[in-house]
Amino acid sequence: MNAPNEKPFKQLWRELSKAGWKSRKPKGLSVDYTYVMPGVTGRLNIEKRGVEYFVGEQELMKFGRRRGLLELQPLPSLSTRAPMGKDAAYALACRRVPVERVLPAEEQATPTLEATPTPPTPPLSSPTHGLENHWSTREDGAVPRGTFSRYMKRDRFKMITRYLHFASNNAEAASKDKAWKVRPVLQVLEKTFCRGYRLGPQISFDEGTIPNRSKFNPVRVYNKDKPHKYGTKVYMTCCAETGYCSRIEVYLGAANNPSAAKGTAQKAVIRNVTKALDGQPAKRLVVADNFYSSCALVLDLLRRGLYYVGTHRNDRLGWPVNFAFTQKTRPKRMPRGMYRVAQAIDFPELIAVSWMDSKPVSMIATGCATTMTSVKRRAKGESVRADVPCPQVVADYHTGMGGVDQHDQLRLQRYSIQQCVAFKKYYRQLFLGFVDMAIVNGFILHKLILKEKGERVPTHAEYMRRLHTELLTTTETTLRANTNAEDLITEPIRTQPHARRYAAKYWLGPGRPPAEIPVTSQRLVM
Repeated sequence: MNAPNEKPFKQLWRELSKAGWKSRKPKGLSVDYTYVMPGVTGRLNIEKRGVEYFVGEQELMKFGRRRGLLELQPLPSLSTRAPMGKDAAYALACRRVPVERVLPAEEQATPTLEATPTPPTPPLSSPTHGLENHWSTREDGAVPRGTFSRYMKRDRFKMITRYLHFASNNAEAASKDKAWKVRPVLQVLEKTFCRGYRLGPQISFDEGTIPNRSKFNPVRVYNKDKPHKYGTKVYMTCCAETGYCSRIEVYLGAANNPSAAKGTAQKAVIRNVTKALDGQPAKRLVVADNFYSSCALVLDLLRRGLYYVGTHRNDRLGWPVNFAFTQKTRPKRMPRGMYRVAQAIDFPELIAVSWMDSKPVSMIATGCATTMTSVKRRAKGESVRADVPCPQVVADYHTGMGGVDQHDQLRLQRYSIQQCVAFKKYYRQLFLGFVDMAIVNGFILHKLILKEKGERVPTHAEYMRRLHTELLTTTETTLRANTNAEDLITEPIRTQPHARRYAAKYWLGPGRPPAEIPVTSQRLVM
């Protein structure tokens, strides 16, 4: 039983679990859970029971009493509470604000013999230090003293980050644009990204996430399929070969008008790809997943001189009737790599493919060949990848779909500034995410230029050190001399149009081109 002034077990375990404690399910005839301290892994030692782990709620409650973790903090009485107004008192009664500092009472100021000091309880988790530790002037064991003060004073850094702002609060766009706080940054990146690189023959289009859990972020969305569930969704137009991001667009949420909200994903593909290729030749292959694919999108891009390949949902308008595989998973009697190909009667350039991997895969494409080839796939429960036969359109999708994922891996899993520095203001966190994108694009260009010159390509860590050194040598005179930062924009990479591999019209190999897979002509349901 708990004393009247003690915490219940659920509240105690909630605090311990936040500090890293783990619970293990009972085994055998036991019905009590085992509660393990942080850092204890593997098989438990019976001699360490009551020290490193505890069996049952009663043992854990006894441990909490010994450590003083069950004591409730009483609310201050009216006689010992600082004076406050009516609004503050009402908010305090409703538990909307933290309790104000308690003033010492006169009768409590005189020490008594009965009052015995309680030893301070150790924290349940180790404290973390902020950025101020980089300006430390003394060594701490093997940790050297900070060196940031050689380049910028701590107070100046705090002042800059405190007043870091990108748009006026009185701007007219504040009532219309949800991303108006970072809109000037997006406009600069839109010009710089497109000016520094020309997209290759294959363009990867997908959404990315800038992690941010702030409830004040008006463009925050939830996506259960992403590693970071909460964040700002951005449409990314990347080169499928290098992962360079040529254009980003922040997703502002669904439109209130039902007619305007129809086809939002398809409109985003057309809007971003056409702006990224403004002034450049056509005949590119756009690669996207089934969230964006539709027959209307494919035909619209074809009228603009752009090809398309992507997975497709069978319940969308335009998909051939009774064409795809009906099985949810591949039967054991069916060999891996079976396929079906259909061609639209009214639009002969448009083809539909149903390919059987571990599960059936439906795809639509224009400008892609249907000759047989193979892709590397890993079977369930096996570590070695095997060659699986497939039409060339499937291989084109596998080759071109990884551009956005490659950029996200470099941005979020390696040397991310946004993941290391935290701000209370959400737009500052978004700004650091955009800075990470710019750094990744610079790293990709740096590798391409050095590779063309025949020099050694640096690693990501070496590039970050070079960038760090160059930025420290930048002065105010350097920034004034390069108003438009033209010297930071590298020479655009030469591009080439997308060609159908192994197709008779665009045959690039020796000899006669191989025959393509016979297709079944079907009328699209438009």
